[in-house]
Amino acid sequence: MLPNLRPDIVTLIFGGCVLLAGVVLQLFHRAAWLREQIEFTSDPRELRHFESRYRRRRQTSGLIVLVGMLIPVVDLPVVWNRGPRAPTILWC
Repeated sequence: MLPNLRPDIVTLIFGGCVLLAGVVLQLFHRAAWLREQIEFTSDPRELRHFESRYRRRRQTSGLIVLVGMLIPVVDLPVVWNRGPRAPTILWC
């Protein structure tokens, strides 16, 4: 018998929205970083600060995208059929 791989529509929509929000944040951070590169080319200290901030923001947005992908995957019935350990391990 084949496992049930059909996710719930609510988790698909919510996970997709979280994923989309993370991608949009990535795009906004990239645009801000490009503007700051042009604006602060004369001050290397400020540029290093903005580069560090850009890197932190990209990492955070990337984690938001990862959570958006995990929400529908962890809610699949095939994952829950393995018991409560499998979803717990996926979220940790």
